[in-house]
Amino acid sequence: MGKHLFYGGTRKELLKRLEPYFAAIRRTAANAITSAEKQDFLKQVYEDFYTAYNPKDADRLGVVYTPSEAVRFIIAGCDWLAQQHFNKRLADSGLDILDPCTGTGTFIVDLIDYLRGDKKALIRKFDGEIHANEISILPYYISCLNIEQAYYEATEQWREFSGACFVNTLENWGFQLQHKGAVNDLLGSITNENQLRILNQNQCTIPVILGNPPYNANQKNENDNNKNDPALLADQRIKETYLAASTAQKTKLYDPYVRFLRWASDRIGEQGIVAFISNSSFIEARGFDGFRKVVAQEFQEIWIVDLKGNARTSGDRRRCEGGNVFDDKIRVGIALYFLVRNPALTTGCAIHHYAVNDFLTALDKRRWLRGHQLHKLAQAGDFHRIRPNSSSNWLNQPYENWSNWLAIASKEGKAKKTDEIIFQLYSLGVVTSRDEWVYGFSVQEVTKKVKYFIGHYESVRRIKASFDEKIKWSRAVKNDLLKNHRYAYNSKLLTKSIYRPFVALTLYFCKLLNEMPSLQHQVFGLKYDNLAIGISGTPQAKPFQTLAVSMLPCLDLLEKTQFLPLWVYAVDGSKHDNITNWALTQFQQHYANTEITKHDIFNYVYAVLHDPRYRHKFALNLQAEFPRIPFHPEFTQWAAIGATLIQAHAYFEQVKPFLFKRIDQKTGTPKCRLKADKTAGSIEIDGVTTLENIPPQAWQYQLGNRSALEWVLDQYKEKTPKDLTIREQFDTYRFAEHKEQVIELLARVCQVSVDTMTAIAQLEQLPWSGD
Repeated sequence: MGKHLFYGGTRKELLKRLEPYFAAIRRTAANAITSAEKQDFLKQVYEDFYTAYNPKDADRLGVVYTPSEAVRFIIAGCDWLAQQHFNKRLADSGLDILDPCTGTGTFIVDLIDYLRGDKKALIRKFDGEIHANEISILPYYISCLNIEQAYYEATEQWREFSGACFVNTLENWGFQLQHKGAVNDLLGSITNENQLRILNQNQCTIPVILGNPPYNANQKNENDNNKNDPALLADQRIKETYLAASTAQKTKLYDPYVRFLRWASDRIGEQGIVAFISNSSFIEARGFDGFRKVVAQEFQEIWIVDLKGNARTSGDRRRCEGGNVFDDKIRVGIALYFLVRNPALTTGCAIHHYAVNDFLTALDKRRWLRGHQLHKLAQAGDFHRIRPNSSSNWLNQPYENWSNWLAIASKEGKAKKTDEIIFQLYSLGVVTSRDEWVYGFSVQEVTKKVKYFIGHYESVRRIKASFDEKIKWSRAVKNDLLKNHRYAYNSKLLTKSIYRPFVALTLYFCKLLNEMPSLQHQVFGLKYDNLAIGISGTPQAKPFQTLAVSMLPCLDLLEKTQFLPLWVYAVDGSKHDNITNWALTQFQQHYANTEITKHDIFNYVYAVLHDPRYRHKFALNLQAEFPRIPFHPEFTQWAAIGATLIQAHAYFEQVKPFLFKRIDQKTGTPKCRLKADKTAGSIEIDGVTTLENIPPQAWQYQLGNRSALEWVLDQYKEKTPKDLTIREQFDTYRFAEHKEQVIELLARVCQVSVDTMTAIAQLEQLPWSGD
């Protein structure tokens, strides 16, 4: 790069500035003596470089390389399982091995070291029974050099690694379909040879597939602008298998590691082993129920070592998770696992699970891997045998039976295949994929941002330019550009939306700029009068939550929120009941009261969902499926308390404000603070104003990990926008302009919180059918 892009004094100055960096690399490299030290050095340099060079690709492609302890654990585990099931060792012929996402070649290098005790076998394996795929050109070349050097050190002879393929594994289904090729001018003279290598690999039977697939679990949210690339064939196979078997209300299984698992499951053929280290969410996440069901059908033995480390949890659970084995560079939980397909076993799938101890640091976990092996753990009986229940749950299986209660909603009910549910339709909240562009604290703010967005889109469309970084290009907007669709601003699409608990903003509700409006056009739309009960979706990282709303809601109001509306609206604007006639009949017959209305049932359901006894006893059930509703005694009282809660929550802006004690200093700066002191019962608004005499029960009303008051404080703080254009041109929010409005809102939400805790206390005194 320096040779071609920089000349004369510029190049000389650049190289002079880079010399200390290169000198440090040379010194460290000189001290790397053993194979393990060299691998750790290479991984660290490459990982740091790639993360700095292209952080989005580093995240999407999983450029955080595998600890050597985990690599050796997997290789040794595969060797033992191959002996157990196929009477072969990894060194034996007829047992080809593939790393489908090799990176810098870590797994293959360690495999060479593992096999070096049998030099003759290693030479044979290297000559055509070891394969590695890589999609990025830089790690591809590094892996080839790395693997060839490791082979030279083990055999004292140099040989080109002909098993390396520059190919996107997820697009290479050539073992079943004709391979379309991975031809690219970047490969220059090796293009033809690379093509032959791919064709040769596709003709091989490969019964052992191991590695560390990338596992960026989608995006943290739709505003991150870092979606995973599509993999059409893998996604189709996932749809045909894992998704088809799922009963989850929201299922999204297109993460890269799931795609690689689907590909590998098909690739090994009639028998073999798939061994990966990846995101551990498949073990217990609700949305993976179909995945768990299918792998238990497709494999005869599964071994899981749960290394924990999930930083997306909170409280005691977060502390128990401990450190992440990848030195806390990623936030998802991690598991090592082995899937064995052996048609000789006909007694179903034996699933074995082992979880490391709580509170272990990343270093503790690597030491544990270094000191243990799969076969020794199995022989010692340290694994727990999992017996999936009818819902394909592996861990945390609900033990409370509520199957006789009324289902609040279901996929079948939504599809109108049954009416034996309470709510016919349910919908996610709005997903915009560009919250900073289409949400705002005022109509004027949103109008300016949206007009800029549309204006820039139109300028790009007219001159047929390519995508840039000035606006948020999501998949749908890119497709519209490619199809030459025209965008135009429409002020009638501005509406009020509940964005976070008790925080209402202006939203530009437009299907062109909202990536997934879901079914909200049938629930609230731009003008419909309605009520909806929001409940936690899946997967849940927080305790179950519920909140009633009376305006268009955001998906992340709670946690991947599902909404159960009281009414639905047809295309012509006509209003229809969403609570089924079947449900009305069930309630009226059970209570022998024909005066019970659907609105009464709506209120009753909301009360039940707030009962602490219900949430505690059925905590695992609520994580696994839609809530079910019992027939409690005293229906009228339950419904009345539910009505009180709905009035407070859905219409919080109309609640009479709580009477704070407000203290304004004569001196001080009006710098925004919005800091709560629960112990003192106060909120510091800014350097001038403090609110005092906030009752303790106001903090007890929790939604997720925050109290209702803290949600308001968080949303009104001054923050630096993530989007570059928003930050440079539209960062106009100043708390001082909203101060009095926020103080009034806090007073209302404080009263809502106190009223909520009073109502919950009343619920706990009512008899119920939970025993």
